[in-house]
Amino acid sequence: MIFTNRILNIILSVMALGIFLVQNFTDIFKPPANDISNLSGHEIEVSGFVRDEIQISQDIHGIYKLRFSIDVESARINRSEKIVTGGMTIYSRFENREDIPEILIGDRIQAHGTPRKPTRYNNPGQIDIPMLLLSQGITAQMSTRNFKVEKNLAPDFWDRFKRLIVEIREHYRELLRSSMKESDAATIFAILFGGYQGLDESLVESFTATGIVHILSVSGSHITLLAATISMLGNLFRLPKLLTAGFVLIVISIYGMLAGFVPPVFRAAVMGSLTFMALALDRDNDARRYLAICSIFMLAYEPLLFFHISFQLSFAATAGLLYIAPRLKNFFEIHQFPKLISLGLSVTLSTQIASIPIIAWYFNQFSISSIIANLIVTPILEILIVVSLFTGIIGLILPFIAQIIFALDAIALNIAASLIDLLAKIPLLYLPTMHFISGGIYYAILLWILNTKNLPTIKLTIGRILIFGFAIAILIAIQFRPRDVEIHFIDVHQGDCALLITPHGRAAMFDTGGIRELSFDIGSRIDIPYLKHYGVTKLDYIFLTHAHEDHSGGAGSIIKKFPVEKVFTGHEDRSEYSRAMGLSQFDPLLDKLEAAREGTVINLDGVKIEVIYAPAAASHGTGNEVSNVYRVSYGNASFLFTGDLVKEQESILLSKESRAKKVRSTVLKVGHHGSHTSSSDEFIAAVNPRFAVFCVGLGNSFGHPRAEVVEAFEKSGARILRTDLDGAIIFRTNGKKLSVEKFVEE
Repeated sequence: MIFTNRILNIILSVMALGIFLVQNFTDIFKPPANDISNLSGHEIEVSGFVRDEIQISQDIHGIYKLRFSIDVESARINRSEKIVTGGMTIYSRFENREDIPEILIGDRIQAHGTPRKPTRYNNPGQIDIPMLLLSQGITAQMSTRNFKVEKNLAPDFWDRFKRLIVEIREHYRELLRSSMKESDAATIFAILFGGYQGLDESLVESFTATGIVHILSVSGSHITLLAATISMLGNLFRLPKLLTAGFVLIVISIYGMLAGFVPPVFRAAVMGSLTFMALALDRDNDARRYLAICSIFMLAYEPLLFFHISFQLSFAATAGLLYIAPRLKNFFEIHQFPKLISLGLSVTLSTQIASIPIIAWYFNQFSISSIIANLIVTPILEILIVVSLFTGIIGLILPFIAQIIFALDAIALNIAASLIDLLAKIPLLYLPTMHFISGGIYYAILLWILNTKNLPTIKLTIGRILIFGFAIAILIAIQFRPRDVEIHFIDVHQGDCALLITPHGRAAMFDTGGIRELSFDIGSRIDIPYLKHYGVTKLDYIFLTHAHEDHSGGAGSIIKKFPVEKVFTGHEDRSEYSRAMGLSQFDPLLDKLEAAREGTVINLDGVKIEVIYAPAAASHGTGNEVSNVYRVSYGNASFLFTGDLVKEQESILLSKESRAKKVRSTVLKVGHHGSHTSSSDEFIAAVNPRFAVFCVGLGNSFGHPRAEVVEAFEKSGARILRTDLDGAIIFRTNGKKLSVEKFVEE
């Protein structure tokens, strides 16, 4: 019981401090009056000093993208100079690499543009990017092609130190590039120092599928690996434990600096150092105390960490190593597992067991192959990390020898990559989202098991079986209970996307969002995670209104990576859909597409889906005039989806009495994001909605929704809901009552 109390004290202490510090979240973290974020939307000329390493990448069109952050010093607005504070990220684009100016940490930048506050996709289960940036002091972003660099020829000590770190990292990068092909060099550099720059997307997906994607970002595993290596060398040379521990701290500190000492690296280094020190000095109980003390001090210094996935996972994984791993190792050894396998399994399983509710909330998947990958592939990559770090040091004196060793590293990397590709084919296990109650039950069961004095010989008494069975039954009941019909309007910024979930979990989507630039995949990065978060593992249908990318672009990734039975489309040519979805015209996945026919009625688990209007393809126009109109009804509740249908087509739709009778609906997805080209007074009157939902991007360049359109719906008596202000909007109905929930509440 004492063991359980200690764990509870640690967890409750960390949670209590986090909750206490964020109770007045708005007041505590409101930027000061002179912060750069308060100039969002204004055209300005800003001046500041470069704070970190410049990032250069190249997109699929060959355009070079430049990104760096500055500490803002001043801004000129309306010919008036004013002192401004805060951090800002600058983005720029160049057609030729040689046109990119040399920019070093500490240089002064003068840039012209319009800053904006960082935004996120306001959907459940997705990482809060603005909060992540805020914890790093970044409160604004700005794109510009007009900036000047004023060289700082006399940088201070800290800037000189940071420049030195960049030079050392560049030394590793150049050695790698001269020893192997560019893609291998980028992968090993990412494994050493973190980041995804230059990595092949399929490789990242394979690492993710096998549960070892943490290898591509500096994490606690890197810190533990280095600590273990130095400890082993200390034992080899018979150094005193205290001296060895000192060397461990020095090496971890140096490595943390080389990795940029960004917040996740700093947290991993601090947690790893304190924990390893205690374990190395045979002070297991102290290690557990250090975890609590370290976490509490981190939260006291930066309360925002309480909401960060990196902090949550680091805390859970470290707690797993301290509390669960020793007992699992003992269990495997008693059952005569080889020592090396016992150690590997206990480390891998303990971190995953401790993190399952967090993984379920953010990712909804568990990699069965991760156990094999951590036993077979991870050791290869860990050896590669240690060898590569020391090889970089050798390269300062003997670059030719370093190139030979790095060439051998490339061979080891390709062997590991081949194994990862093979393991990635093992299906992922779906994890249902764990909310507060189900997550609490999970951790209660875990604490109950850990409280057993002799884990390998747990006696399955009737009482234990009943308690365990009752807890599992509650979890199953929570997950699979019959529920109301749900319609989710997903925040995909400037685009349409809605999800229907029936009482027994069958699902369909109405448009999928997407953007015209190929740099961000809405389908794989927003839509699919959202589906998994709400327990959707298969789509019966996707109903697309028309072929524009902001409505159908996400469908390409969905049908590639997610089970979908059929996709209904408008009457445009199939080539327009393949282009919007990013698929080849000859891709067999396009066989799932079928043009919707007016009058079609589909019954999905008691929910009625009708194709109210399906206009023929037009030889001219913007493409909005061919939008299909779909209606979903369940009991007294109904939802109308009109895509970007223009006023002229609204009039044609209403001209036929049989169609006009069907448009009346409880909820209307407002046409064309609230543009003045849609939503005529006659159409609003015919639909007579109780709720008008605007699917729109925050601060979009189109000026959507137009004020006069919003006003027209307000005059009709409809309640206004907007994804740019409210985030994801969820309607639930049992056919009689209708409720609505917003992700962003005032």
